[in-house]
Amino acid sequence: MSYMLLKEDREYGPYELEKIKELWKRGEIPEDGMCRRCTEFQQETVISVINAEGKKGRGQPGFAAPKSRLAYILLALLLGAFGVHNFYIGRTGVAVCQLLLTVLLFWTIIVPIGVMIWIFIEMCVITRDGRGNPLT
Repeated sequence: MSYMLLKEDREYGPYELEKIKELWKRGEIPEDGMCRRCTEFQQETVISVINAEGKKGRGQPGFAAPKSRLAYILLALLLGAFGVHNFYIGRTGVAVCQLLLTVLLFWTIIVPIGVMIWIFIEMCVITRDGRGNPLT
């Protein structure tokens, strides 16, 4: 996977992870240096990328089994008002919000309709789980 290094409001790269590790070890990238994956716009610290890449793999801490997009959509259709689909992919904060809105304000009619619209939009837009891994 390739990354772009961010320095003084400019991007440099692309660099493979091994090259980033090498630059970081030589001190050419500061502790709080920022980078992003070439296919994404979300920025993260270089050290978090290095640590995360070292943890991936079955049986190791930090490994997450891929989540199914079909399961996500079915959960959204059947139990979406309670946020079950978001709990499934690890978006716990959003799930708790949907659950509380539904349970506490179901009697208002307008809130459940708004939550259903929200769920429909999520089914169409969400393609990654809470850790940023693509839904399969």
